[in-house]
Amino acid sequence: MPKKKLYWDKLKAEILKINDVESLKSELNKLGTEISKFDVNSYLSPTAKKRIKSLEKQYNDILKSITRVQKQIDKEVSKSLKTLQSVKKDAKKTINSVKKKADAQKKKLKKTTDSFKKKVGKTDIRVSVTAKKSKAKSKKKATATKKKVAKKKTTKKASSSTKKKATKKA
Repeated sequence: MPKKKLYWDKLKAEILKINDVESLKSELNKLGTEISKFDVNSYLSPTAKKRIKSLEKQYNDILKSITRVQKQIDKEVSKSLKTLQSVKKDAKKTINSVKKKADAQKKKLKKTTDSFKKKVGKTDIRVSVTAKKSKAKSKKKATATKKKVAKKKTTKKASSSTKKKATKKA
C-alpha cells in the first residue's frame, strides 16, 4: 500500500507542474485508464466483498422499486391529465352554450325593451296629444255650454216676448 500512496503523490506533483492544457488533457486520460485498470476487489477482504455485493443488491432492488413507482406515477399523471383535458373540453362546451343562451336572451330582451320603448314613446305622444285634445274639447264644451245657456236665456226671453205678443193680439 505505501507504494501506491507514493505513486499518487508523484502524480499530484506532476499535475501541479503542468501548465499546458493539452498536456493536462493527456495526463488526465492516462490517469483515467489507470483507474479503470485498477481492481478494487483485489485489495478487499472477503467480508468486505460480501458487504459490497449485498449493498449492490440493495441498490439494484431500490432502483427497480423506484422505476416501478415512477412508471406508476407516470400512468396516474397521464390518466389525470386526460381526465382534466376532457373536463376542460366539457367546461368549454358548457360555457359556450351558456354564452350563446345569454346572448340570445340579451338580444331578445333588447328587442323587447326597444319595442316597449317605442310603444311607451307612442303612448306618451298619444297621451300628450289626447290630453291636449281633451283640454281643447273641455274648453269647447265649456264655451258651448255657456253658449247654450246664453241661447236658452235668449230663447226664453224671445219665447216669453212672443207669448206676450200673442196674448196681446188675442
